[in-house]
Amino acid sequence: MKAAQIIAGLWFLFIPGVNIIDPIPDFIGYALILYGIYGISNIDYPFSDAARYFRFLVIAGLLKLPALYVYFISGEEERTWTMLVMSMIFSAFELIFGLFAWKNFFEGLDARIVNSGQTGALDRTVTKARRATYVFVIAKPVLCVLPDLSILSSGDYGIVTDSGIFSLSQYRGLFTVIAMFISLIIGIVWLVITARALGAVKKNSAVIENIRLSVEEYEKNTRRVKVKSLLVALSF
Repeated sequence: MKAAQIIAGLWFLFIPGVNIIDPIPDFIGYALILYGIYGISNIDYPFSDAARYFRFLVIAGLLKLPALYVYFISGEEERTWTMLVMSMIFSAFELIFGLFAWKNFFEGLDARIVNSGQTGALDRTVTKARRATYVFVIAKPVLCVLPDLSILSSGDYGIVTDSGIFSLSQYRGLFTVIAMFISLIIGIVWLVITARALGAVKKNSAVIENIRLSVEEYEKNTRRVKVKSLLVALSF
């Protein structure tokens, strides 16, 4: 497990997005995390499951590019509703698969910490990071889509008052700024807590050595199987 690459990936994730627009593409962050857990994902089921869900998140991030194209070629009247629908779809996708990905990631990390006999301060630090991650993974997509829901109160669907129909959509820009600010604060707190936890894991020689030996043993066995397969093939 390459903790440095995983921490680098976090930096691409904490920045809030607007609708389906990512100022810093999330898929780069998820790709870095995938690279960081590549070796251990071949031997630990939790990390293997985490890698699968992180791949889904990379794909979702890449799909935002053609989705943006669809948005820009839409008509003026259709554009607002197109963005709302796509924002809801991508937010739901990121919420569900994000929770599964990080759940399995921390389960795998917890197992390695226990196997290394390093429970205690390190375990508490990682637990704190797990809780912060769940808050962040839920808050980021929810806050991303919430301002767009104000569109539902536009036109005939507004709130009826004595002075007419009141539409929340006119404050959509303000709601977006507030949501981005809250999401950014949550993201910064999450980044600090999680990066600190992964940094502690990186500095713990027992955990890193436990992972390194397991990966080396797997690679050695894999090479042995390949050699046997080659010998069998040549014998025919």
